[in-house]
Amino acid sequence: MDGFSRVIRSAWNSLSRNKEWLFSGLGLSIVGAIGTYAWVFFHDPNQEPQSGDKDHQGATHITQSGFSAGGDMVAAGRDITGSVQIQKGYSPEDLHAIFQDQQALSARLGVTEGNIRTFFRILEQGEVPREQWPQRLLDIANRHKEALHRLAALRTQDPQSQVWLDQARAAIEAGDYAQAEHLLDQAEQSELSGLQDAERLLQEAKEAVAKRRGSAAALRAEKAELFAIQLRYLDAAATLASAVELVAETDPDQRLAYLDQQADMLQTEGDEHGNNAALKQAIVLYQGALLPARPRARVPLVWAATQNNLGTALARLGARESGTARLEQAVATYRAALEECTRERVPLAWAGTQNNLGLALAMLGARESGTARLEEAVAAYRAALEERTRERVPLGWAATQNNLGNALTRLGARESGTIRLEEAVAVYRAALEEVTRERVPLVWAQIQNNLGSALLRLGERASGTARLEEAVAAFRAALKEYTRERVPLDWARTQTNLGNALMGLGGRESGTARLNEAVAAFRAALEERTQARVPLAWAMTQNNLGNALLRLGERDPNAGTNYLQEARDSFQHSWTVYQDAGMSQYDNYFQQQLDNIETLILSQSDERAER
Repeated sequence: MDGFSRVIRSAWNSLSRNKEWLFSGLGLSIVGAIGTYAWVFFHDPNQEPQSGDKDHQGATHITQSGFSAGGDMVAAGRDITGSVQIQKGYSPEDLHAIFQDQQALSARLGVTEGNIRTFFRILEQGEVPREQWPQRLLDIANRHKEALHRLAALRTQDPQSQVWLDQARAAIEAGDYAQAEHLLDQAEQSELSGLQDAERLLQEAKEAVAKRRGSAAALRAEKAELFAIQLRYLDAAATLASAVELVAETDPDQRLAYLDQQADMLQTEGDEHGNNAALKQAIVLYQGALLPARPRARVPLVWAATQNNLGTALARLGARESGTARLEQAVATYRAALEECTRERVPLAWAGTQNNLGLALAMLGARESGTARLEEAVAAYRAALEERTRERVPLGWAATQNNLGNALTRLGARESGTIRLEEAVAVYRAALEEVTRERVPLVWAQIQNNLGSALLRLGERASGTARLEEAVAAFRAALKEYTRERVPLDWARTQTNLGNALMGLGGRESGTARLNEAVAAFRAALEERTQARVPLAWAMTQNNLGNALLRLGERDPNAGTNYLQEARDSFQHSWTVYQDAGMSQYDNYFQQQLDNIETLILSQSDERAER
C-alpha cells in the first residue's frame, strides 16, 4: 500500500502544480479516475461480491504497448488487437508512470499530448463512467491512429478532394476533429459531384453505344434485304441474326422486329428452296424467342399474329413429312390465333388466318379417305372470302380463291360427278384475272399449275382429250415461272402434274411418245422430290412413274419386261413409304398393281418362249 500511496501523492503533486488544470473538468475527471484505481487496489479480490456487484476478474491498465484490460473490462463489445496486451493488476510504478506527466502517457499511447487532452475531454463530454475510462481511452487512441493510417493510404480521383483529405488528416493528427469533419465533408461533396458527372457521362456513353448499335443493326438489316432480292434467303437470315445480337440489350422491340424478319427469311428459304432445316429453324424462333416475348395476356393481337406465322411454318413442313403431327399442330395454332384475332376486331387479319387454317385442313384432308377435313377447308376459305373481297384486297381474294379451288379439286376427285371440278376451274380462272404473270409471276404460276390439276381430273373423266390438252398447256405455262433454280419443289410438283397429263393423253393414243414424255417428266421431278426431303411427294411421284412404265411395258413387246421390272420397283418403293406413314388405305391398290405386273412379266416370258 505504501507504493500506491506514493503514486497517489505523486499524482496529486503533479496536479497541484497546475491549479487551473486541477479544478478544470478534466482535472477533476482525472482525480475521479485516481479514486477508481484506488478502489480497485484496496478492494479484496477474494471477497464475495454483494448482490448487484459486478465480478471483476482483473483490472484494466496501461502497459508500454498501450492500454490493456483484464476480466470483464474487456467485454466492451469489441476485440482488442495490435500491440495491446492483457495483464492483471497495476503496479505502483505503472500508476506513477501514468500520471507522472502527459508526455509519458502520449508516448505510451503513440499520440500527442494535445491528443491526450482531447481524448480526456471527449470522455468527460461523453459522460463516460470513470471506471470505463482506461479502456475507452485505449479505444479512442487506437481509432485515432487507425484513422490517420487509413487516410494516409486513401487516394481520391479529384485533386482538390485529395488536398482536403490531406488537410483533414492533419486536423485529426492535431486533434481538431471538428475541422477534420468539415474538410472530409468538402472532399465528399467534391467526389459526389464528380460521381454525378461520371454517371452523366456514362449514361451519355451508353446512349451513344445504343445509337451506334442501332445504326449498325439497321445497316445489317438493309444488307439482308439486298440478299433477299438476290434470293439469298439464308444469307439474309444470318445477317438479321447478327442484327439481333447488336440490339439484344439496348432495344428489345427492335430485336423482336429483326427476329420476325429472320424467321420470315427462313420460311421463304424453306418454301422456295425446299429447305426443311430452314423451316425448322423458323419454328424454333417462333416458339422459343418470339412467342415467349409476346405473351397473350399483354399483347393479344401480336401474339395471334405470331401464332399465325408459326402455323404457316408448321404447315409447310408438315406438307413434306409422312406423318400428320405438324399439320395437326398447325391447325391447333391457327385456331388458337383466331380466339384473339376475331372478325369484329381485325377483319382482314381474321380472314388471313381463316385462309391459312383452310390450307392446313386441306392438306390433312388430302391424306384421309373421307372428305370431312376437305369440307372444313372449303368452309374456312368461304369464310375468309367474306372479308377478303375482290374490291377490297384483289390479290388476297385471288389467293384464297386459288386455295378454295384446290379443296374443290380434291373433293371433286373423290366424287363421281364433275360439279366440284367445274367449280374449281371457274374459281382458278377468276383468280387469274387478278393474278397476272406480270404482276405476281410466281403466284400466277401456282394458279396455272392448280388449274391444270382440275382440268386433268376433268379430262380423266371425259372421253375426248381436249381437257387433257388444256391441262398440259396450263402446266407448261406454270413451268415458265416455276423454274428448278428458283423454286425447285414447286418445279418438281408441276413436272409431276405434267407427267400425269401426258400419261393420260398417252393412255388414249396408240403410240408411246406421250408416255415416254411422261416418264421423263416424272424422272425429272424425282431429282428434287427426294425421299429424304419430301417422302410422301416422292412416293406419289414414284407411283406415277410406275404407272407410266407399266403402260409402256404393256405396249412395247421388245422392252416390255424391262419397263415392267422398273415399274415394280417404283410401286414397291412407293408402297413402303405409304405403309411407314400409316396410310393402309392404299395397300390393296399396290398389291393389285404388283400382282398385275407379275402376271404381265410371266405372260411376256411365255410369249417369248413360244416365239
